[in-house]
Parts: sequence; C-alpha cells; structure tokens
Amino acid sequence: MEIIELLLKHGADAYTKNKVGEILVGKKQPMGVSHSSYSLALEDEDQEQLNLFKKYKNG
Repeated sequence: MEIIELLLKHGADAYTKNKVGEILVGKKQPMGVSHSSYSLALEDEDQEQLNLFKKYKNG
C-alpha cells in the first residue's frame, strides 16, 4: 500500500487501462483483456486500495 500511495502522490493514474496482457497489480491478465488498477481493486473489493484511489483521484 505504501508503494501504491507513493505512486499516486507522484501522479500515477489508477484509472488508465493497461496494455493487453501486461502484468498489473500482481495479476497476469489473459490476452485481449485490459483493466485499470482501480477496476481490479473494485473487482477484488479491496477497500483499502479503493480508499487510496479515491483520496488521490483529483490530484
């Protein structure tokens, strides 16, 4: 969580989709599937990550 917050503090965008098949937030996505860090946290119901994304949503 500390690394995620550090990235968000420095302008990382949790809402941008990754490239197809790229490793994202510790999950290997099947080819043809593209997710954002936010959508994966939402899917996993990871409230701690969702709260961080909300905190830094508007910079």
